[in-house]
Formats: sequence, C-alpha cells, structure tokens
Amino acid sequence: MYLQRLEIQGFKSFANKTTILFSEQGEGGRRGLTAIVGPNGSGKSNIADAMRWVMGEQSLKQLRGKKSEDVIFSGSDKRSKMGMAEVSLFLKNEHPSTASVTDEDSIETILTSPEIVITRRLFRDGTSEYLLNGNRARLSDINLLLAKANIGERGFTVIGQGMIDQFLFLSPEERKEAIDEAAGIRHLQIKKNEAERKLDATRENLREAEILLAEIEPRLRSLSRQVKRLSEREALESELKTLQSKHYGSLYRSIHREAQNLKRASSQAEKAVADKEVDLRAIQNKLNTLEKTETSSASLLDFQKELEPLHAERQRLRDRAFEIRVAAERSKNAQLPMAAVIAGIESIHADEQSLLSKIHNATTLEELEAIKTAAAALDARITELLGTIRGETRNKENEKNLAEVERGIHEVNAKINAVQEKIANASKGEREQKSAFFALQREYQNMLEIVTRLRSDLGERRISLAKTEQRLEDIESEIKAEMQIEDIAPLLAGAADEETNKIENPAFGAPLPESPEEAYRHIQRLKQQLASIGGIDPEVVREHGETAVRYETLKTQYDDLISAEGKLLELGKELDETIGRAFHEAFKKISVEFEKFFRILFNGGNAKLIYLEPETAPQPVEGEEADPNAPAKQYRTRPGVDIVAQPPGKRVKSINVLSGGERALTAIALISAIIAVNPSPFVVLDEVDAALDESNSIRFADIVYELTGKTQFIVVTHNRYTMERAGIIYGVTMGDDAVSKILSIRLEEAVIGSTK
Repeated sequence: MYLQRLEIQGFKSFANKTTILFSEQGEGGRRGLTAIVGPNGSGKSNIADAMRWVMGEQSLKQLRGKKSEDVIFSGSDKRSKMGMAEVSLFLKNEHPSTASVTDEDSIETILTSPEIVITRRLFRDGTSEYLLNGNRARLSDINLLLAKANIGERGFTVIGQGMIDQFLFLSPEERKEAIDEAAGIRHLQIKKNEAERKLDATRENLREAEILLAEIEPRLRSLSRQVKRLSEREALESELKTLQSKHYGSLYRSIHREAQNLKRASSQAEKAVADKEVDLRAIQNKLNTLEKTETSSASLLDFQKELEPLHAERQRLRDRAFEIRVAAERSKNAQLPMAAVIAGIESIHADEQSLLSKIHNATTLEELEAIKTAAAALDARITELLGTIRGETRNKENEKNLAEVERGIHEVNAKINAVQEKIANASKGEREQKSAFFALQREYQNMLEIVTRLRSDLGERRISLAKTEQRLEDIESEIKAEMQIEDIAPLLAGAADEETNKIENPAFGAPLPESPEEAYRHIQRLKQQLASIGGIDPEVVREHGETAVRYETLKTQYDDLISAEGKLLELGKELDETIGRAFHEAFKKISVEFEKFFRILFNGGNAKLIYLEPETAPQPVEGEEADPNAPAKQYRTRPGVDIVAQPPGKRVKSINVLSGGERALTAIALISAIIAVNPSPFVVLDEVDAALDESNSIRFADIVYELTGKTQFIVVTHNRYTMERAGIIYGVTMGDDAVSKILSIRLEEAVIGSTK
C-alpha cells in the first residue's frame, strides 16, 4: 500500500482545489521520495497539516490553530473566504485481496479494496463529516482502518519539527505506548480495549442477573406448591372436557364445512385469475423483449465507450504534433555561434578566389570541366553552411516525425468515423420498432382489465372465506379457553373427517344426550362445582408459568454470561500474550536499529533502549510506623521505556543535558529505527532536518534514502541533499492573494531531458 495522491480544497492557504501526486517508486525497487520545497510562509507545511487533519487529528495545537474553523481558508484582500475545507487521501493497494467478505461495510473489506479514499470535510457552521470510499464513516472507523493499515496515529506517519524534541521528553510510559504503535499492535490494543469494555458490561449484567434470580426463586417455590393442588380436580375436569368436546365438536363441524365449500369456490376463482395472469405475463414478456430490443442504449453506450479511447488517442497525437511543430519552430530560430559562421564564410571565400583565378587562366576543355566540378563542391559547401545556420537538418527530422504523427491522426479519424456510423445505424433501428411496442401495450391494457375484474371477484370470495375462517378461529379460541388446552389438533382432525373421528375420537362429534342449550347449562354447572372446590386461582397458574419461564430464561442468560466472561478473560489473556510477544520482538529490533542510526548520525557513540518494569510500593513492615515527613514517592504502575544516548567522547547521564542539535539527531535516530522495523505505508517529514548542519544533513538524506527501501517518504525540506534524492519536487509559492500554489518537476524526466 502506498500514498497515491492528496486532494486539498479550502484548507488553510490552499483555497483552490489542488491535487498532489506522490512518487510511487524509485530506482532499484525503492519506494518513492517526494520533496516539497518553498520559501517560508508559502504554505508548504500546510500540506503536512492537511494529512494530519484528514487522518483524524483532533489537536488544534498540532494543526497550528486555536479553533476548528481556523483550518478553513479565511480569505484575503483579493480573495473571499471559503465556507468549507475538504481533504481527500488516496491510498493505492498494490495487492488487493480477492477473498469474499460477508460484511460489506467492515474495515477488513475496505482494506481489500484496490483503492482506499479517506475524506474529511468541515463547514464554517461547525458541521463536519468523514468518508471512507465515498460512504459516511465515524472517526473510530478511520482510527481502526489506519491502525490495521499500520498508519500510526501518534506521529510516526506525519512527523513535524516540533515533535522531534517532544518525543524525547515523553514519559517512559508514553514512550512504551509509542513503541506499541511502532510494533504494529495498535489494532490489537483497540481489540483488547473493546474486549475489556465488553467484559465490564458482562460483569455488570451478571450482577443484575444474580439479583433478579435471588428475587424470583422464593416466589417460584411458593407458586409451585399452589399449582400441585390442581391434581384433586382431575376427575371433574375430565367430565367437563368430554361434554365440551361433544358440544363444541358439533358447532365446529358446521362452520368447518362452510369454510371448505368457500375454499373450493376460492380455488376455482384463483385458477381463473392464474390462467389470465399467464396470458398477461406472456404479453408482458413480449413487451420486455421489445423494450430491450428497441432500446439501443446499451449498444450506444458500448459504441460511446469505444469512441472515448479513440478521442483520447487522437488528442494525444494532436498534442504530439503540436510539440513537434514547436520544436521545429525553435530549431529555425537556433543560430550557430558567430565565430563559426565567420570561419566558414572566410574558408568559402578563399576557395572562391582560387576558383575565379582558375577560370581566368583556363585554356582547355579539361580545365573547364575541372572548374565546373570545383564550383559544384563549393556550392554544396555554401548550401550546407546555410542549412546548418538555419537548422534545416533538425527540421528534416521534425518533418519526418510530424508526418508519422499525422498518419496516426488520419488512422484514428477513420476509426472514429466507423464507430459514429454504427451509432447512426443503431438509432435508425430503434425508431422502426416503436409502433409494434405501442400495439402490444394496448393488448396488455385490455388483458389487464380482465385480470382486474377476476381479481375483484376473487377478493370478494376471499373476504367471505376470511369471515368464516375468523368464526372458525373464534370457536377454536373459545375451545382453548373453555377446555384450557393448547393443542386442538385432534379436534380439528375429527372435524375434517367425521367417519375417522367417530372411530379414533368417540367423544368429539358424538351425539349429545341433551340439547345444545342443556349441554351449555351442564357445562356451566360443572365449572361452578370446580370453582366451589376452592381450587387454585387461574392467575396463579399463569403467574407460575410466566415466573418459571422467566426464571429459566434468566438462568440460561446467567449461564451464557458466565461462559462469555470466561471467553472474554481468555481472549484478554491471549491478546496480552500476543501484544507482549510482539512488543518485545519489536523492542529488540528497534533498539538495534536505534544504535545503528545513532552511530551513523553521530559518526560513532553508543545508544540503546531500556525496558522498565512496573513498580509497586513496598508494603509497610508490621510494627513499624511510616515517617509522616518523608516525601511521597511516585511509583510506575505501567511498564515504560528509557533512552540512553552517549555521543562520541561524552558521558551523558540523561538525554535532558544533550544540546538541541544532539537531541534532534537522537530523536531522528530513534524515529528512523521505528520506521525501519515496522514501516508505515508512507511517512511525512515536515522540516525535521531544519536544525541540522551540512554534514548531518547529508547523513540525514542518506538515512531517508536508505529507508525508501521500506516506506514511501514525503519530505517538507530546505535540505538540498534531500532534494537530490527525490523523484518528484513540488514547489509551493504564494501570490498576493494569500493562496498557495503548486509547481512540480519529476527529476528523473528532467535528468533524461538534459542529456539529449
């Protein structure tokens, strides 16, 4: 992955939309090095600020502002202020994944895209937004994506001059966090923090579940004892159920038969509708076919796509022809040095005098022939001299190149004309099919009216069926309520087949020994007898069921939470082990690289990193009293990292006593070591070499060039040695309208051009 380009509009001094392309690859397979130069106050460091800002920087101090709207172009005497600032960062994925990902909105999916675009916008009214590949995103999404892409958020991607000293004066704990990020475990830290938040939430839910279970369990035991009394009522309930089965069975059969008749009538109506809908779909398919054939948009688009590269090629050839003509015009104006012209003329003049003398003295034909030959040679020399003076030799080469380009333009024009003829033919065929399309539309409308009438009839039948089925559902509900049963499938089966029902379920549908009215009164008497027994309140049964279900649900949730807590603890342990291993491996490598770069920059000396274990306060000895006057000591509760730096010939106990230049070199050595061990896809250095003298500037440029083998560099600099290493140099200027502008030069092209 590498930084492809940056688009800025309305950000600080870049009022106009500005696109900056970055060097992607240098010689020998190295990553590119892009230098940004310009006078002080031109706005070149605003490019680094724009990168910080689009990657989610929230510190106004880092952005050199006092309030958020300071990043929006504030206007000048000749230019009005802007209402919005927008910056887009384009990252190119060199090896996009082709694996399928089910969650299309996940960060993992975005990381597999060929191109990743991060956009941040801020409006003057204070509203802002982030975009990932054109879709709205949260700042946390940006942070997670940058962490997974190994693009640091603590300053190892955009490093400013002031951050050099700041890095050395970090506390040991803060340095440890910086090494964590350099080890490429930032995304694991984010995952661990998320796991810890989930663990806290799980434990809180566990406490709530324990409280609820303690409240419900005694009540559930009491309800269970009351429900047992129902066993005494089984005999009476059996008689009641038998009578209810007979009574409701007769009523259910009658409604059920009515429903069956209505279903058959509805089925017939449905068949009629289905038959006509088949005809309707057939017409619709014909319409669809006509629509596809008559609409030549797809073929026209294909032809148009075919035209686009041809137009581009023609424009390229025209541009080339223009360049050749310009070169020819320049060659016409090119002149030989005056001394060479005079020398050539004098030589020709001398030969001319000699030839004139021979003409005067000639007496034979042979002498005249020799004079003619000499005169022709002299004329050729004069022609050659004039051609050289006028640049005709170069003109002939330009004319040859121009003829080749014009032949190419002629060939491309022929291809364009052929495609345009195809487009004209496709448009003619489209008009001829419209009449057939409109006729078929009228046929479709007539058939649609028939289907509509049939559907209306079907709707009325369905309404009648729905009413009957509702009556059937009501009687089913009444059966469930009266007989206190959950499943009436046997009763429904009996209603569907009376003969089978009489054999398998004699109670349901059997002749009643009394009229329906008497049966109903009999049912009510049985219910009163059950009530007089003084049995359990039906609400108690309902409450018992609900309480039991709630208890079992809570118990299941409690068990799930216990399991989740264990898994989260195990995950946290695994993450701690993974993070620890990754940190110590990176720490060792960074320490080695730190010493290497330190020796390069200081031309000797020693430097190393020291890992500091967490400290714990000693426990007071039993029987001893603490000294109340003793100063309180601060103990390190988290691991840290200390820096030891010994420039050549010095004994330094603390990096605080180093000079400003020595501190800058030490910080550069450490940052270079971090980049070397776990390189970010790109690194921005904003005038970090400003305090270096010439010899150190050379060493710094060499180190940056060495690191281009691992990462892409964008360097804001005044260092000519760094500029010499760059593949592209952007110059930043500012006019009297206070707007920054970009000028660029690709050095490899400039070098090649200078050798011609």
